[in-house]
Amino acid sequence: MKSCLPACLSPISSLDLETTHGGDIHHIGAITDGEKRFEHKGGKKKSILLALDRLDPFCQDSKYILGHNLIVS
Repeated sequence: MKSCLPACLSPISSLDLETTHGGDIHHIGAITDGEKRFEHKGGKKKSILLALDRLDPFCQDSKYILGHNLIVS
């Protein structure tokens, strides 16, 4: 039996943000299409902001975002 898992996951980006107790992001991880990966570790605030700018086009073709530790402001 052929698995539909890659096709089922294609409209979803799974995103995880790791933060400090103060709420600062220090690690970003994402996967989309069941195989494309995005990762950014550490860095100063400017580095994190640049990583978030790169994350936007990474997820642009996704219909849904599945998140863990997402921050809404």
